[in-house]
Amino acid sequence: MIKEVFKIPRGIVLVRWDDKIGIVLEGKYPNISISEDQLLRIFTTHAMGGGEAGFLSMMIEGLNICSYYTGLPEEGRDQFYVALILEDTEDPSIYEESLVETIYEIVEQRKKPNFTDILRSYFEKIPKFLSLTDEQRFSFIFKNPTRVLILRKLTEGAVIKEVLRKWLSDRMGEDVLDLDGLLMPFFKTNILKEFKIPTEISAETECLFLIKDVFFMRVPAKNMIKQFGKKGKVKKAIFSGYRNDVQRFFKKYKLEEKDSKECSIIFSDPDLYSVISVLRQNYQEKEALIKTLNLNPTSLDAKLSALNKIELIKEIKQKDGNDLIYLLNDIAYPTFFPEYMVDAIRRRWGERNISQSLALQHLNLLKGIFQGLSPEVAMFGTRAAMLMKKEEDERIAKEEAKPKVKLPAKPKIKMKEVPKPKPVIKVKPIAKPKLPRVKPILDKKQIDQLKNDQKEELIKVKRAIKNKLYDVALAPLERAKKIGMQLVEIKEEGAEEELQKILILEKEIHKKLKIEKKEEIKEAPEKIEKIELSDEEKTTLREERKKVMEEADGAIDKENFNDAVRFLERAAIISEQLEEIKLADEIWTKVKTIKRSLESLSK
Repeated sequence: MIKEVFKIPRGIVLVRWDDKIGIVLEGKYPNISISEDQLLRIFTTHAMGGGEAGFLSMMIEGLNICSYYTGLPEEGRDQFYVALILEDTEDPSIYEESLVETIYEIVEQRKKPNFTDILRSYFEKIPKFLSLTDEQRFSFIFKNPTRVLILRKLTEGAVIKEVLRKWLSDRMGEDVLDLDGLLMPFFKTNILKEFKIPTEISAETECLFLIKDVFFMRVPAKNMIKQFGKKGKVKKAIFSGYRNDVQRFFKKYKLEEKDSKECSIIFSDPDLYSVISVLRQNYQEKEALIKTLNLNPTSLDAKLSALNKIELIKEIKQKDGNDLIYLLNDIAYPTFFPEYMVDAIRRRWGERNISQSLALQHLNLLKGIFQGLSPEVAMFGTRAAMLMKKEEDERIAKEEAKPKVKLPAKPKIKMKEVPKPKPVIKVKPIAKPKLPRVKPILDKKQIDQLKNDQKEELIKVKRAIKNKLYDVALAPLERAKKIGMQLVEIKEEGAEEELQKILILEKEIHKKLKIEKKEEIKEAPEKIEKIELSDEEKTTLREERKKVMEEADGAIDKENFNDAVRFLERAAIISEQLEEIKLADEIWTKVKTIKRSLESLSK
């Protein structure tokens, strides 16, 4: 086996934002030269998108950078980004998955005394995530409790993406800032599809459909049986012992969530996965394994110890000290067509906790896939799928053809010139605002007008904040921010400092809105006091709920949304009386969604 060679980036940094002192460099490796101003500009680029979590690639003063940001958190929680400094000619977009899968692990260990060594180990591993297999991506799901929770929710049937975000935030007890990052291994392995379809919420609602299911299990290592059976290769006594060890293991083996998590943590480590991959082909003598993997004995011993801990391998001592190592069992993530979901969707439909249109869309999708159609054709038909592909290809071509914008560099900092500038901001998966196009030169009168316009917008912002109308403050603040970006681009004196103040103000407003949202939830109508109901009363209430839900559907079809809200609120209260809390929560979510849509239409 030839060891795969990976190109290592130039460096890595972990940065925390402190509300009092600003940028805090938690760690970097190796001892690369990057200024505090450059670190601040990376954070500012993320903040321009309203504090959304996600991946960015950018050029800052000659540095080719890709960065992943954890998003604007709730009050009292920290926000971080991990950035890779790359070679000038390297494509930053290929590192997105690497950063998504490592940032939170890096953040959790930042306070350890040997953090520099920890950061170095992740820095060396990150490029190895560029050649992931599907089974490694499945291990990312099963090692992460939040992703396991998502998988269980998806097995209940189609779900609106924003509803899933809210449901997950409620279960986790904190806002889920990067749902796309959590869903990445689901999309990469093609077990999940996202389609925009018409629903009662909007004509293009982002909905998620599980089209394949997956589970974890341990299985016998088939190749080992074949290898041990070859004459003259291994002594008969050793083969007999191996067979007995395997039988003994599987007699006591139980499929448990703890085991799936522990094994998946091992499997998701690219270095340990390399050891397993070699042992899958054949048993190995220790010296040969050291040469094959290009490891030193101490490093190999540490890896074998981790595999021994979960009873994945067996080591046989030999007289010459060159121990024999083989897989005692193997790890597998089988996928299968979710036939069970047909009944799950029908049951949810019967319980009125999934809309008729969404249920039918998912059933038709599963039917088409079962018949061998692609998900796109199954969902929209052949012609529509071809048009969608054509539109997507055209969109990508336009994106690639767009002129690239370069972030302004401060004149005082001298940086090495680069032959060909890189794209400044290439945001994925969430689109970030682009710098507005301005004339290369503006006269003093035009610049003064821009400053006056910005000042007027900021006065509106302050007036709205004074009256605690934080949502009203967002529109003029956005306009002030765009003007600020124009002034920064033409290198107007003091413009960058003013833009920094605007971005901090935006951050504070978003925090206030989050607090308001929590207070609204607290002030929501209290749940009906628990009363013991007779079977007859329960039947009557269910009949009433069925009737008001039908009335709500009818009102939505006629676009009488205020009536729909009234009917749905009654259905939610009835569900609470029946102690069917899950259904009540889903109905309240629908009520809030419709109310939000009505508010946005009235503005």
